[in-house]
Amino acid sequence: MLPPTARERALARTYEGRDGRDQWETIRTYRAVLDAFHANRERPQTEICQEVGIPTHRGGRWLRGETPAVVKAIDTAATHGWLQAQPGDPTFEALVVLHAWTLAGGSIGSSWQLSIYVGDSDPRQLADAALTGAGVDTRVREQPASESVELQPARDGAALARVLHTLGSPVGDKQASPPTLPAWLAAVPRATQLRWARTYVSLRASQDSRHTRRVREARPPAYRDALATFFADLTGGEVARADRGVKLYQTATELLDVVPTIPGQSAVAVHQ
Repeated sequence: MLPPTARERALARTYEGRDGRDQWETIRTYRAVLDAFHANRERPQTEICQEVGIPTHRGGRWLRGETPAVVKAIDTAATHGWLQAQPGDPTFEALVVLHAWTLAGGSIGSSWQLSIYVGDSDPRQLADAALTGAGVDTRVREQPASESVELQPARDGAALARVLHTLGSPVGDKQASPPTLPAWLAAVPRATQLRWARTYVSLRASQDSRHTRRVREARPPAYRDALATFFADLTGGEVARADRGVKLYQTATELLDVVPTIPGQSAVAVHQ
């Protein structure tokens, strides 16, 4: 996994700077201005800004208490532990579940609104546990004329959505720009991989026979191939790309057709 500083950079890149300005540089410059001010509060603003190399009007706003949006997002993510969390940590594993959910049964809107959709047969307890594990309260939105409910973070949702995007969660129309499996998924411990896979399967699988499951998936063949390969390597069982999906045979079904838990939280019932 990326170290915290690299994760900060990745989060900063989710912001579009004016005139193509690198938002990571905005963060570094903002911190340099405040560091210079706190080192000597008697120094004139113009002198501090000249030293850092930015216009006085910009540095002056920061010294008067204005905080760039990208800095607020970094601070929010750090406060929740999203940037520091490592595989195995409850916070990281909650992010893993939310990442899988955005691919299999959720979305991130173009305005960075995270939505977790929960159908009648989906593990609502897992969705609540993941949002709680990430440190955010849940707001419930009923879906008119739908069997599902929509869960959203009650606060800090945009920052959480941006963090999930740095992990590979797609933003906007997933059909227009099909997602791919993120590289980090191959590098994390097996327990984390299982948590991701079980979340995905719990949302997309239907019973094909007593010992097999079909994971519904309409994305391009390359994505289905990658998903099938990942499931097969993870379980050591037979997995095949099927028409509009991935078929799990007995060994893979027994390992993956289980609703996962978040470390430190109570168990969730086995998926039926």
